Amino acid sequence: MATWEAVRAEAERMFERHTQSCIRLAASIRFNSENRQHLLSLCLYCSVIELCPSLVILIQRGEFIGLPHLIRSMYEASIDLANALKNPEYFESLYAGYLAKLIGVMQQAHDSAAPGFITATGSIEAIRSFLKEKKKELAALKKAGHEPLQIGQRFEIAVGNQEYLSAYAYLCGYAHNDIAALEARHLRKCEDGDVKLIVFEEIGAQNETHLIDLANTVLLGASGRTHRFFESDDAVEIDSLVQELNAFREQWPAEKESR
Repeated sequence: MATWEAVRAEAERMFERHTQSCIRLAASIRFNSENRQHLLSLCLYCSVIELCPSLVILIQRGEFIGLPHLIRSMYEASIDLANALKNPEYFESLYAGYLAKLIGVMQQAHDSAAPGFITATGSIEAIRSFLKEKKKELAALKKAGHEPLQIGQRFEIAVGNQEYLSAYAYLCGYAHNDIAALEARHLRKCEDGDVKLIVFEEIGAQNETHLIDLANTVLLGASGRTHRFFESDDAVEIDSLVQELNAFREQWPAEKESR
């Protein structure tokens, strides 16, 4: 039976190959440049694949602490991609979310009379005019049924909430500086009762394999959905990569705690 070290090494090689394949095949996608759904979907797909070469570099250097942050961004883009491919009007929901955040920032700048914002916009009256315009725009979107969506709602629409409560929540523990995750990574009690500070601790071949596998799963899932939606002939090749990944998982050792 293969060891976790051997499996981890193969996972690294496979993810690099799959990344190169998906980047190459993306060039074959044909789309309508005047179709907003097409443009939004492909922008989201590009957001997924363009992070993969950076992941490959970090994996090769053994700097796994950076992976959860990048995979989380990939994950969010892939969820929005799934929704955009299913709903031609998903752009409106994302735009409503953008407007809500923008209004929040500008309202705070207005209420605090922030000098930087006032200088950039010209005057407090300019900020008020901007807020009035954007609030009206957001109200129109809401009236048409396009509410801003929180990340949990976007997951629910795309794949249900199970992934949001499991894999995504795990990644967020790193990105949001969750207290439990911070302590688990950086603090160790010594036998004499003292506390040791840990930086760049090795997480073990099993955990490294799972992170690489998650990145590959997100990449291939987004690639498969995109190529099928655009009726690309290369969807067959993406499916073969998925089959290769599934077959590879069957070679993994029995699961056990690696730390």
